[in-house]
Amino acid sequence: MKRRDALIRVIDALHAEIAALKSNDVASLERATA
Repeated sequence: MKRRDALIRVIDALHAEIAALKSNDVASLERATA
């Protein structure tokens, strides 16, 4: 289950990054990629 949890965490981070890019929100993008 550990590997699956790690995958979910990576996917969530990617979704946050994509959402920030779509809304062109630089502050959120920097938070998501930090």
